Amino acid sequence: MARWLKDNAKPNETLVVLGDPIMFCNTIYLFNTYGSDYTFIYWNNYFNGASTAEQVKMWENSAWKHYNKIVYIFSRIMLMNSGSEYPSNDWRPFLSAHPAIRAKMTYPYSGRPASILLFEVTKE
Repeated sequence: MARWLKDNAKPNETLVVLGDPIMFCNTIYLFNTYGSDYTFIYWNNYFNGASTAEQVKMWENSAWKHYNKIVYIFSRIMLMNSGSEYPSNDWRPFLSAHPAIRAKMTYPYSGRPASILLFEVTKE
């Protein structure tokens, strides 16, 4: 993931959105940024399963004031939240906002099917 960022995204123009802090407890190992200062935020600090595609698009429109690219990194594994009917890392609103998007990169653990997906959205 870090190599993809280094090769495809300038730190001062890119916002990196991580799907869920629990899934990325080893973030330092997946995202050694080679000394570059990327801005990282967590998806679930802004959205949940009740969020809409319109809310995602509105948020992205505000992010374009500061960034030219948003890189989203999600896990295929949904973690249920005991305080909600939605998984804590529910990224279906992202897919609703970008129905035709394809992952730019996938990451499998130990030879298993890809469990982490990287998506790139650029300023239009």
